[in-house]
Amino acid sequence: TVSVLYWRMNVAIAMHLAVAAAGFAAVSTATPCPQAATAGWAGVRPTHHEGAPTALPYTLVMRSVDVPAVTCFVIDETNRGENKRDSGTWRQLQFGGNALGPTHDAYDDHVRDPPLGIGCGPERWNKGHLMADRYFKRDEDKANTYFMANMVPQRSNCNGGWWSHKVEADIQKYAEDPRYEGHMVFVGTEGEVENRNIIVGSSIPTEYDAAVNGVKHVKWMWAAVCKQGKGGFMMAAGNPNEPKCGDQYLSLGNFPLPKELHGVFGNLEEYCGTVEKWASWEKRKKQKKPSSRSEDKARRDIDVGATVTRAKKKVASAQKARLRGRDIELGKEAGTPRTSRSADLKATTRNKRKLID
Repeated sequence: TVSVLYWRMNVAIAMHLAVAAAGFAAVSTATPCPQAATAGWAGVRPTHHEGAPTALPYTLVMRSVDVPAVTCFVIDETNRGENKRDSGTWRQLQFGGNALGPTHDAYDDHVRDPPLGIGCGPERWNKGHLMADRYFKRDEDKANTYFMANMVPQRSNCNGGWWSHKVEADIQKYAEDPRYEGHMVFVGTEGEVENRNIIVGSSIPTEYDAAVNGVKHVKWMWAAVCKQGKGGFMMAAGNPNEPKCGDQYLSLGNFPLPKELHGVFGNLEEYCGTVEKWASWEKRKKQKKPSSRSEDKARRDIDVGATVTRAKKKVASAQKARLRGRDIELGKEAGTPRTSRSADLKATTRNKRKLID
């Protein structure tokens, strides 16, 4: 284990030196995270890819040449707009003379039926984006998310289910809200499953011959949104090898933080501050300013209401008049007007009191 770690450290250092020697400018249509934000993750940090005019629109740190460790971008105006999902062309990321991520052919072999692969093909397994295309609105930024270095094998009902409809959808809402400009989005992996394959019908990784293909699985995919100025963060995680992502972790939710993610959590705490409940930040409420048309309608409604009120008063007055007229008519039919009968009754009452006294 020590020798493997030592070899990886040397590879990482060599790649860092290659980046420094190349002197590529960090030009991008979107905003990658500053290196300080991902300093807790040691590894290969590509900032440019060959054959394209611009840099990646996000920070990418590779755990090794095959497995991504963390990706990150800063929310800005390039993340707002009609951010629709795309269907790009998957290819390797060429960097410093090295090809990062597995080849497309190796991945296809990996998901073939046994004994060549783990079986079921794309019906069970997807190329699971870390940095999703839906987070960006520009075509060139979307295209630059379809690198094999920006994916891990992910169960199809995890990738197309909870991870897409909950985790990525919530992140997209924040990325499109201008109030969160300057905040950061992290997506990463943890718990690399080295030289392992997965038996068809089982979600438990088991040993296999690494020479068959070199596509590796990870135990966890995680995502976080981090407020600038250490204002707090929220975190989500799922197991890409399990149906529906296994235990669906959301910060301060129903499941405890998996032990493999304690280091990730510590890095986020150090850079972002205190953890908060997932998707608990206030959503922007659009307050519509009444248009001149709606104001005119409101005035008309008031005028109509006043007219209705006046009409009701007239009807009530007419009804009262009819009732008075009816009473008078009834009094005449009895031989004495109603008003006269009332006066006679009062007089009779007074006379009775006098006789009693």
